[in-house]
Amino acid sequence: MRAVKPQHLELRDVSFDRWLTPKELAGHFGRMEDSAYRWKEKYIPGQIPARYLRYSGPARMLFHPDIISMLEKIFEAAHD
Repeated sequence: MRAVKPQHLELRDVSFDRWLTPKELAGHFGRMEDSAYRWKEKYIPGQIPARYLRYSGPARMLFHPDIISMLEKIFEAAHD
């Protein structure tokens, strides 16, 4: 699998209540919630900026909606 570094544009302004839960993010790709946690560990440290991730309280992780297109590019490159 080759590393993909997508272009990091400024995040569009999205109200905090529109950020995605791990379940919503994983569901977009037809996966279970725990997949989003794995993606966080695998891709956010190097390929996706941490600003795409926020915490709302001590245990509530949220993802910016623009992370979907970034993950699609990463997954597509992994299957080339």
